[in-house]
Amino acid sequence: MLVTIDWIKTKYNKFNKLYFDNQLPTNIEFKISRSRDTWGCASYHVDYVTETITPTRLTISNFFDSPEHVKENTLIHEMIHILDYVTHPEHYVAKHKSNRRYDAHGTWFQLQALKFEKLGYVITEKATAEEEKVSKYSEVEKRRLERKKSEALLCAVICEKKVWICKTDIYKVKNVMKLIKKDAAWIESLAGKPKEIVIFKTNYQKYAERRSCATQLVAWLFTFEKLKKDIEKKNLIELKKQIWK
Repeated sequence: MLVTIDWIKTKYNKFNKLYFDNQLPTNIEFKISRSRDTWGCASYHVDYVTETITPTRLTISNFFDSPEHVKENTLIHEMIHILDYVTHPEHYVAKHKSNRRYDAHGTWFQLQALKFEKLGYVITEKATAEEEKVSKYSEVEKRRLERKKSEALLCAVICEKKVWICKTDIYKVKNVMKLIKKDAAWIESLAGKPKEIVIFKTNYQKYAERRSCATQLVAWLFTFEKLKKDIEKKNLIELKKQIWK
């Protein structure tokens, strides 16, 4: 299933009454995201003067189409965080400063999760392997991924020691090439003196899912052997090659 704002709000109020003794605020904002990695998020505002935490928003992701019990696990996970905010602000702010040593998924969170385990819920720091197994891409994300796969490009700078690679797409590649030239010293410090630039087209899903560079470069390093294997196994098609000048 994919959640709606009404679903989140209705379940939140129900669980607040059943499991949280109505301790959680009801005037927060409910939102839906398309995040792949963050299945849920509980946002808050810190008042360092009064040392209080005010929950502001609860977000559930619809990147995956999951069974309802998985969405409920995610919702309760975030509600536990909200309970932490309102009942133990000292976990987050002390002496008018942020408490950066506190682990939001540490002992206190785990004790709360155990209570819900007895009720049949699975509350963990991250989605379990079973939850991931029963969750599929939503139709919107399927279409978006297919589009990204059709547009994905890799810019590979072949250097003396390694291969410096960034992912972009057909719309941003010209600007990325300019950025690569501009950041030549940085690339050389990581991979050795640049020799040539090769642009590959790829429909390999893991590459396509990466964020496309546009105005800022984010890259990773390959060995020459790794690049050779990827060309053979992951269908990297060379589109253009130019000598570094």
